Amino acid sequence: EVTGRLTSLALRNGIPVKDVVHQLIDISGGESVNYKKHLIKSIPDAVGIVLRERYLDKREKDE
Repeated sequence: EVTGRLTSLALRNGIPVKDVVHQLIDISGGESVNYKKHLIKSIPDAVGIVLRERYLDKREKDE
């Protein structure tokens, strides 16, 4: 829950998605799991990966 709340707060207050993603990606905790082409290290890592794929990778393709 904390990851969602803080991510939402950051984005609603103008923090760029790339900065949020940079902070979330590669946070590890407990066991890692493979999902599609990713090694998910934690819930925050998964959120960062989803944000990157949904918003950053899409922007790069559109440009």
